[in-house]
Amino acid sequence: MAVKLLGNGPELHDRLVGKAGDFALVDAALPQADQVLIGARRANVFHLTAIVSYACERRGGQIDVPPLDPHPVGDLAQRFGRHMAHLQRLAAPFGVRVIIDDDLLPTLLTHVTDHADAGNETDLLRVLGIVCDTALVGPHWFVFEVINRCNARCRYCNIHAPGRHPATDFLDTKLPYEDFARTCADLATMGTDGVTVLANGEPTLHPDFARLIACARDYGLRVNFFTNGLLLDKEKAATIVASGVDEMFCTVSAATAATYAALHADVGEVQWQKLLTNLRRLFQIRRLDGAGKPTAWMVNVICGPNVREILAMADLAADLGFDGFRPQLLRVDEYNRDLSLTPQDVDYLRRVQPELEARLAARGVELWDSYAFQLEHAGNDPDKWSGNVFVEHGCFVGYSLGLAKSNGDLSFCCTVKPVANLADGPFRELWAGGLYHRARLGAKNLMAAGDLRLLDGKPLYTEACHHCDNHDINRRMHELMERYGMWRFLA
Repeated sequence: MAVKLLGNGPELHDRLVGKAGDFALVDAALPQADQVLIGARRANVFHLTAIVSYACERRGGQIDVPPLDPHPVGDLAQRFGRHMAHLQRLAAPFGVRVIIDDDLLPTLLTHVTDHADAGNETDLLRVLGIVCDTALVGPHWFVFEVINRCNARCRYCNIHAPGRHPATDFLDTKLPYEDFARTCADLATMGTDGVTVLANGEPTLHPDFARLIACARDYGLRVNFFTNGLLLDKEKAATIVASGVDEMFCTVSAATAATYAALHADVGEVQWQKLLTNLRRLFQIRRLDGAGKPTAWMVNVICGPNVREILAMADLAADLGFDGFRPQLLRVDEYNRDLSLTPQDVDYLRRVQPELEARLAARGVELWDSYAFQLEHAGNDPDKWSGNVFVEHGCFVGYSLGLAKSNGDLSFCCTVKPVANLADGPFRELWAGGLYHRARLGAKNLMAAGDLRLLDGKPLYTEACHHCDNHDINRRMHELMERYGMWRFLA
């Protein structure tokens, strides 16, 4: 009697067989079976060594062979053939045989090998990971929320808006520099391109803000940060420019003092003028430095009070010296529903889109490319500006984004979806397995994720998936799947 094994544990085996409890039955039969067949598939190809080792051990033997390394992609197909042959030789004495159980597997590996070049290794491994249900490389980008305090109360903010009262212990929580540095050390070896220093408030309030930026840059990572700009005095601006940080995103969301005051509690003309002064001074320091960093983006949360100022905001961005203009539609929650856009507002934004593009192009200011995506999908419900794209066609953010909260919680995406904590172990290990891995697989088909629950007991799929905060990263992954012809391999 032969038995067939597809995983070295119930989570992998039962998922591929499609039957809960099947691993227990196969496992019981392993020692006495006439032969054990290990079926190599897309979803277990990078786990074959562990599966074969497990089968041999259950039959009284041991083998010592390293797992298939996805690097370099340029000869992956050839190395897979040699890897299979080596496993066959070592396993044969124990009655274990490895077979190709997936006709598309060899074609897939040849396909990615043929598309490999010197500049696309990590991107190609991310889309290969999507197809093979395995995180083969680290996130493209990692976000650190380093502090929860803020010096402003923006009405659209989900933490500090008027009427919201975050607890004192929450406000006092800061991500320790040591946790940041340890995670950056891992990211630097995992193919991660860069990190964002963010906050549930104002990141420049973190006492180690400058050290955080320097640390990430020392590890060779690209670095950007978000700010409301109100604390960018001369000293801080000089420090930021001297640090060589790559990008700065400054949230303004207004073109006039009146609109700024309408969207920010307890501010007025004085704070508006302070913001403009801070920005002009920072750009002057940048010009004198000569390196052209940081590239600066003016961020504008587009909502009811400012929607008719979008062209004026674009002009202001150019006047101040911003390099990029990032309008993004409001994410509606109960606390800010009075700021909601209407379908008529979205129609207005669409009508002025050509003029917006022309004005920015004439002044040499880049327009955030995801804004058009939001307008396209807003439809009759401006709050659902990513529509059903990632719900119907797959959310791949789990292969491309990492996020650590100030308390060390690792969130699956920028909506609070905790899957682990930095205290649980090295990030590279947390990224690859456990609940993080199960959420990654579930997000590939959100509607079928069912009752998959996160550490806070909440489901993976929520209405927030229709206004995806990470739609830019998700779009990027969908575009890479298209560019490399990978959709046909997705099971």
